[in-house]
Amino acid sequence: MAGIVIPSWMGEFVAPLSVVLILILGAAVLKWHFNHRPVGSPNNALLRQGLFFLLFFIGVLGFIVSLPIQDSTRGQLLNLIGLVISATIALSSTTFIGNMMAGLLMRALRNFRIGDFIRSEGYFGRVSDMGLLHTEIQTEDRDLVTLPNLFIATHPLRVVRSSGTVVSTDLSLGYDVAHIEAERILLQAAASAGLEEPFVQILSLDDYSVSYRVAGILAEVKQMLTSRSRLRACVLDALHGAGIEICSPLYQTQRQIPGERVIIPKEHHAALIDGEEIFPEDSIFDKAEQAESLEKLKAARDSLDARIEEMETRLREGEEPAEALEKRLERAKSLKTRLDRRIEEKKPD
Repeated sequence: MAGIVIPSWMGEFVAPLSVVLILILGAAVLKWHFNHRPVGSPNNALLRQGLFFLLFFIGVLGFIVSLPIQDSTRGQLLNLIGLVISATIALSSTTFIGNMMAGLLMRALRNFRIGDFIRSEGYFGRVSDMGLLHTEIQTEDRDLVTLPNLFIATHPLRVVRSSGTVVSTDLSLGYDVAHIEAERILLQAAASAGLEEPFVQILSLDDYSVSYRVAGILAEVKQMLTSRSRLRACVLDALHGAGIEICSPLYQTQRQIPGERVIIPKEHHAALIDGEEIFPEDSIFDKAEQAESLEKLKAARDSLDARIEEMETRLREGEEPAEALEKRLERAKSLKTRLDRRIEEKKPD
């Protein structure tokens, strides 16, 4: 039986097709590796993107080198690719490459991390994700806003410190209210709102009223929105309780009321659901809260990994009684297993 004769022109394309098949197989192996990592392995998006880009770049070069063409033509194609890459880098230096360099810079400086409150050019929210090219924040409306890293790196950035921030509110009172009395009442309101080291400032002496600012340090920054609202409510309650109307002489109304009537609402209580106070941050910053919790669990697991490795080394070297060390090692491994399980449960779907 005669063998199958393969035309010579088909044999010339065996090498290029082999390169394509190897490229596809390599991409499939990388995808399978990243999708089937052990539970608790760090999710390094930068490494994943870099490996796929390197594989694609090597595959394109290998495909051109293996093409059955003249050396001069092959050299021209390689030169063309070099020119395209150079032009791409030059044209996208303010976008893609710029965002990448800004992302690397922010990772090195670590000015903020996942879960922090940041404000940049009118954008305010909690950081829910940090990528190589972008940073995602969750706003006060619970929306997700993606900011290019270059935008953050080239604009003033305000980061709320985890150790505490100043919460304040401004208001104006008439000149008939003595500033010493106003300052005393406002300080009491700030203390009632749970703020530490409260203080009052006189911002300006306007034509018809005096502008005040009452502020204090909030240690638990995660409840910043609630604390701002609580401070305003305490200011209202304190001033109304002292018989002071919060309205300058410009206050106008068309109602006919007795001259002795004051504009003070009736006493009210905080909004509760099933006997518990409502904290809007629990619903607004849910993704940022989950991302921050996940990062803390990963950091705790990494620290535990180092402790386990240290105990295993000491066990091999016999520096201390093996029985006690083995028990501590077993407890540490059990804790690591529970941490891995919690990390897997908190990963976004």
